[in-house]
Amino acid sequence: MNIGIEAQRIFRNNPHGMDIFAIELINRLVHLDTIEQIVVFVNSEVIKEGVLVRHPKISVVVESAHYAIWEQLLLPKMIGRFDLDLIHFTSNTRSLKIEIPTVTTLHDIIFLDQYPLFRKGYSLYQRFGNLYRRFIVKRMLSTNGVIVTVSNSEAERIQKRSNRAEVPFVYNGIASCFKMAPQQEINTFLEQWRIEEPYVLFLGNTDPKKNTRRILKAFETVAESLPDVQFVIADYKEEDFVKALGPNANKLISRVKFLGYVDQKDLVYLYNGASAFVYCSLAESFGIPVAEAFTCNTPVLASAIPAIIEISAEGAHLVDPKDKEKIVEGLVRILSDTEYREQLQRKGAEVAKRYNWQNTAKEYVKIYESVC
Repeated sequence: MNIGIEAQRIFRNNPHGMDIFAIELINRLVHLDTIEQIVVFVNSEVIKEGVLVRHPKISVVVESAHYAIWEQLLLPKMIGRFDLDLIHFTSNTRSLKIEIPTVTTLHDIIFLDQYPLFRKGYSLYQRFGNLYRRFIVKRMLSTNGVIVTVSNSEAERIQKRSNRAEVPFVYNGIASCFKMAPQQEINTFLEQWRIEEPYVLFLGNTDPKKNTRRILKAFETVAESLPDVQFVIADYKEEDFVKALGPNANKLISRVKFLGYVDQKDLVYLYNGASAFVYCSLAESFGIPVAEAFTCNTPVLASAIPAIIEISAEGAHLVDPKDKEKIVEGLVRILSDTEYREQLQRKGAEVAKRYNWQNTAKEYVKIYESVC
């Protein structure tokens, strides 16, 4: 089977969720006998070494343009140069004019919940990006082509929006780098990064759905009752923190470590060293960081929303993400109750075994075979 994979942004400097999904999937598909060739299409001026595995099955095609122009005009032309059995779009949208069978991973449809130009808290770039996704996905849902998502709860949401008889779902995997690390390596890492224990880890984000301001307000309360606990925030700027908390930021800022973007090899140690990991988003379709933390033996406080309930399978302490006091109570319990913390670690480690990128790749091959 010869397949194409749209992996538009995998060569950017700071790859995030959908980029990592594409990278991990491609790097596993090459090892399956059913796959004879993979042509990877990337919106880039250069091929960045070390992102994808070196393998004779993989060919990478790069051409650079604005997101929408690349996807709707350039990509169909690039695909037409190859004899492919199908093209897999990995980033929530796809080219509308494609003559070969398509598989699209629609990670979520959160951007369909409210008209994006009027959503509070979003930048102009985010608003127009979501407007584009909304335009494409609405048309995509009413046309041919297989749509796959990442959890059963999101599949049900998509079915309701599209009236499709079936929306298959395939769980994401966990990168092999995420695992329990030796204590000496953890200590060395924390010393190099000047991070003091005990600490709560939070992956910050300015997207309102990540619930950042409410989580920071909860940190503020926790800091008052647990004076030794530090707060480590990755992928979030100090100026955004000050903006979110206003005058109260000065009282907490000495207890906070801002790390900026953190790649996977360093995130492993951050998870391992944390006394708790907080992931209280208002909306998610899967929540890979929850599973990553489970693998690193980190107790997790997460949102009691459908997708997180599904993928955490009682391995995390779940709370209403809109209730700041519940977030506070959950954190204090995890940090103060050793027996409960160890209970979460055991459950989380068992749940994490369900999520494997090799299994994900095999499930996608079954879907490819169904459309060829």
